[in-house]
Amino acid sequence: MQTGHLMRHLLWIERSCDSESALRALRRNAFLILAPFIVATTLTLIWFAIFWRRDWYCSLDAAQQHGAVLEGLFVLFAIPAGLTFLRSWDRYDKMSDYVWLGNKIEFMKIRNRAIPAKVHIAFAGMSLPALILVMLKGYPTVGSGVLAVFVSSFALTMYYLITLQLQHPSTSAWFNTEAPKDWLTDCPKKYLISIGAITLPAENGTQQEEREVA
Repeated sequence: MQTGHLMRHLLWIERSCDSESALRALRRNAFLILAPFIVATTLTLIWFAIFWRRDWYCSLDAAQQHGAVLEGLFVLFAIPAGLTFLRSWDRYDKMSDYVWLGNKIEFMKIRNRAIPAKVHIAFAGMSLPALILVMLKGYPTVGSGVLAVFVSSFALTMYYLITLQLQHPSTSAWFNTEAPKDWLTDCPKKYLISIGAITLPAENGTQQEEREVA
């Protein structure tokens, strides 16, 4: 994976990489850092006010016993989530290349091929229980608990935020600046049918393609 390309798109740094474009990128995309920070801080405060102060956590002995379950959940989440992130980035990188090359046909072929919502729901079903177990775990000091809850919350929020942004080019400042507007608003299927890039099978003796174009 080309890390330089990833950072350029996420931070919207133009290929010239001048200081002005970098500064604009940091201002426009501060949300990518600010939002996970706010979510992680909120969850950490909830953990401290409810779980820590009210002693709603496991003893240290019990925490060691369910530690294997916690590690298993994170591993179960991390491997498919990492593969999903790489797939999203590979598609995003291809779309950016098609924009630079002016290849609308190939861009439209993959524009709407996002990761299904059911996959994200499955990931949430694995990550949320893991996060709850992190909050229920007994910690020797409040500092160690704050660190564990904050880091876990921040990492999970950052993953979901960036993965969702990679899937939808219309939410990207870079694509909204560099790509023609119709590339982001036209229906890919109708466009590809209209130029003959794809055809649909005949139905009742009439080409469905002709009806779609009409």
